[in-house]
Amino acid sequence: MSLTIQKLTPALAESFFHFFDNVAFTDNPRWSSCYCYFYSQSWAEGEWETRTAADNRQACSKWMDAEGLNGFLAFLNGEPVGWCHANDKANLSLGYLPEEIAKPDPEHRTASIACFIVSPEHRRQGIATQILHAAFEQLKQDGFTYLEAYPRHEEDGTIQEHYHGHPAMYFEAGFETLHELGDFDVLRKTL
Repeated sequence: MSLTIQKLTPALAESFFHFFDNVAFTDNPRWSSCYCYFYSQSWAEGEWETRTAADNRQACSKWMDAEGLNGFLAFLNGEPVGWCHANDKANLSLGYLPEEIAKPDPEHRTASIACFIVSPEHRRQGIATQILHAAFEQLKQDGFTYLEAYPRHEEDGTIQEHYHGHPAMYFEAGFETLHELGDFDVLRKTL
């Protein structure tokens, strides 16, 4: 398996959109309109549900051009097979977190993982773990002190329920529990 992982740049837009248009949600078309734009801002009640895939694709393209969308694409033999939305916490709207936890730390740059997506035929092959480890190095080089993740704390569940990443992957990578919140935990790793 010849896997390479690249930090998202506008030059990778075509690969990013190919992944979202044709690969990422072949087994979950209900989520195919997201384009990882959901966490770009706070949405008024019901507003997100009125947006179309075309709306989100266009907005995501602008967000990417403005370098507001950040993350990592995994390529297998040149084809995109995985994505991790790992962004500056200040660039994300994390409305499912209590306000005091969602606020960025003013003293330490913190990156947050909003989601992981691996193509259905390439799941359970360690691709998400490889993306995570590549993210450590790049985010550290980019000046981040911490990386946070927000997985469901239950080990069982569907792929869709674990789109924030599986907790076992994070613990194996050295994350520690910062907060336990209802259905999910706030985990943190020092970079």
